[in-house]
Amino acid sequence: MRAKSSLGRPFGWLWGAYAVSTFGTWLAFDAFPLIAILVLHAGPAQVSILAAAGTAVGAAVAVPLGPWVEFRRKRPVMVAMDLIRFAALASVPVAYALGWLGFAQLLVVSVIVAAAGITFT
Repeated sequence: MRAKSSLGRPFGWLWGAYAVSTFGTWLAFDAFPLIAILVLHAGPAQVSILAAAGTAVGAAVAVPLGPWVEFRRKRPVMVAMDLIRFAALASVPVAYALGWLGFAQLLVVSVIVAAAGITFT
C-alpha cells in the first residue's frame, strides 16, 4: 500500500494562512455594525448603509481588478490583499484609541476590506 503524497509544507502554510485570514475578515465584518451602534451611536439607516456599501462598492471596485489579477502571479497578489486588509482593519482600533474613529472610516474600511477580499479570492 502506498502512503498518501503530501502537498508540501508551503501549501500547508498557505492553507492555514488563508483560513485564519478569512476567519478574521468575516469576524470583522460582523463586528462593524456592532461598533457603529455601540461606539458611534449610529442609527438604523447608517447601519444599513454600512452593511450594504462594503459588499456593493467592494464588488464594483474588484470587477476591473479581475483582468489585472488574471495575468499576475497569484501568491504575491494574495499576500498583498491580505496585507491591505490587515492595515485597513488595524486602523479601526488605532483610530478608536486616538479618539478619531468615525462612521466614514468604518465605511471606507468596509469597502477596502471587501474589495481586497474579492480580489484575494
